[in-house]
Amino acid sequence: MPNTPEVNTPEASELAPKIDKTITKAEKAAAKAEKAAAKAQKAAAKVEKTQQAQIAKVEKAAAKAAEEEKALSEKAQKASEKVEKVQQEHQEQIEKVQQSKEKIEKANLKAEKANAKVEKANVKANKALEKAKKKNPDVVITAPVQKVSKVNIENLKQKFSKEQLETLKQKAKDIDIKEVSKSAAIATKNKGKELWERNKKSDGQYFKSVVFNISYKIFRAILLFGLCFLIIQPLLNKFALSIMPEADLYDPSVITVPRNPTLDNYKLVPEIVDFYGSLLNTVWVSALVAIVQVSSCVLVGYGFARFNFPLKKFWFACVLLIIIVPPQTITSSLYLHFRFFDVLGIFQHFTGETVNMHNSILPYLLMCLGGIGLKSGLYVFLLNQFFRGIPKELEEAAYVDGCSTFRTFLNIMLPNAKAIITACFLFAFVWQWTDIYYSRIFLGNVDLIAKTLPSISEALAVHFSALYGSGAKPSIAYTDAILSTGLLMTIVPLLIIYIVFQKSFVESLSQTGLKM
Repeated sequence: MPNTPEVNTPEASELAPKIDKTITKAEKAAAKAEKAAAKAQKAAAKVEKTQQAQIAKVEKAAAKAAEEEKALSEKAQKASEKVEKVQQEHQEQIEKVQQSKEKIEKANLKAEKANAKVEKANVKANKALEKAKKKNPDVVITAPVQKVSKVNIENLKQKFSKEQLETLKQKAKDIDIKEVSKSAAIATKNKGKELWERNKKSDGQYFKSVVFNISYKIFRAILLFGLCFLIIQPLLNKFALSIMPEADLYDPSVITVPRNPTLDNYKLVPEIVDFYGSLLNTVWVSALVAIVQVSSCVLVGYGFARFNFPLKKFWFACVLLIIIVPPQTITSSLYLHFRFFDVLGIFQHFTGETVNMHNSILPYLLMCLGGIGLKSGLYVFLLNQFFRGIPKELEEAAYVDGCSTFRTFLNIMLPNAKAIITACFLFAFVWQWTDIYYSRIFLGNVDLIAKTLPSISEALAVHFSALYGSGAKPSIAYTDAILSTGLLMTIVPLLIIYIVFQKSFVESLSQTGLKM
C-alpha cells in the first residue's frame, strides 16, 4: 500500500483515501507506460547482438528504478543519460547498424516523450503540494512528493471546496507577524554567533579574508572607474567643443558645458570638405579589404592549426614577424615592387614594359590575399589559437560521415568560428578605416576619411578667406572645435558597428587562446 499523508485536521483526513486512489491510478499509468516500453523493446530486439546487450542494460536499469520506487524525474534523467551513452557507442558502429538505426531512434523518441510527460507531472505535483502546505500548515506530508502524478493534482483541485479554501485563508491570516519577526531576529543572532565562532576557530583569519575581499572590490572599482574616465573624458571634451558656438570658446566662464549649444559645426564640416563622399569611399574600401583579408587569414589560420607540412614552425615564425616588424620598414620595396610590377618577366616580355599598379586598390587586395596586409599576422595568430581549441573529434566524426576536408571546414569549423571571425572583421574594418600608411601608398587618388580629416583645418582657412577676405583666418580654438567635430563624425559609424557586434566581439576574446 502507498504511504498516506498523516493529518491533524478532519478536512485533511478526508482527503487521505482520495489521495491513495489517485496514487494507485498513477501506479497503473506507470504500469501502462512500462508495457509500452516493453513493446518498444521488442521492436528493437532485431538489432545486432551488441545492441541487444546495451538495450538489456537499459531494461534492467529501468526495472530496478521501477522496483525501488525512485523519483520519476531521476528515472528520466538516468534513462536519457544511458540513451546518450548508447547513442555515442552506436556512432562508432554506424557502418554496421545503419539499417537498424531508424528503429532505435523511434524507440528513443517514444522514451523521451514519456520522460517529458513524467517530468511535467512531477513539477505540477510538487507545486500543488507546496500550495497545500502553505494554505494548511498543520498538514504533515510523509509520502514522497514524487509519487503524486498529474491525475492527483486535478483531483485535489476538484475536491477542495470553496469553504475549505476560505478556512485555510483565515488560518493563514491568524499567523502572528510579531512571532515571525522574532523568529527572524533569532535567526540573525544565531548567524552572527556562528560567524563569530567561525572567526574564533580560524584565529581571526575569517574576518581578515572578508576585509581583504571588500577592500579588493573597492580598489578594483576605483581602478576601473579611473580607466574608464581616462578613455571617455577626451571624447566628452571633443563632444563639448563640437557643440560650442564660437562665442563660448572665448568666454572664460564656459569650461566644459556650452552656454548656447548648437549643431552649426556639424553642418559646416560637410560644407568645407567632401565628408559624405569620403565616408562612402571609406565604407566600401574598408569592407572590401576586411572581407578579403579575413577570408585569407581564416584559411591560413586553419591550415596552421590542423595540418602538418614542411617548415611549419618557420612559416609560423614569419607570421609572428609580420606582427612584430612595422610595415614602414618595407615601404621602399613595396613602392618599387608595385610601381614596376611583373610576374616572372611575362608582362615585360609581351608588352615591353612593366605594370604601374599605384593609385589602385589591386596591390592592397593582393597583399591581403597573400596574408601580409595590415595586421594580417595578428588575425592569423588569433584564428590559429581558436581552431586549435576546437576538439578534433568533431572533424573525425565528419570524416566518418563521409565529409571531405573542405566540406568539414565549411560546414563544421566555420560555424563554430563565427565569433572570432566577427572580431577579426571588426579589427580589419576599424584599422583600415583610420589607416593612412597604405592608403597614401596605393590609394592616392581616392578620397578617404583618414586623408580628409587632417585637411579640415586647411579647408576651414580657405572657407574663412572666401567669406571675410583673403586676410581672414580662423582662430586656433575655432579650428580645434571644427577638428573635434570631424573626429566625432568619423568615430560615430565605428561606435555603431561595435554596439551591434558587441556580443560576438566579447565572446571571441574570451574563447581565443584558452587551449594551447
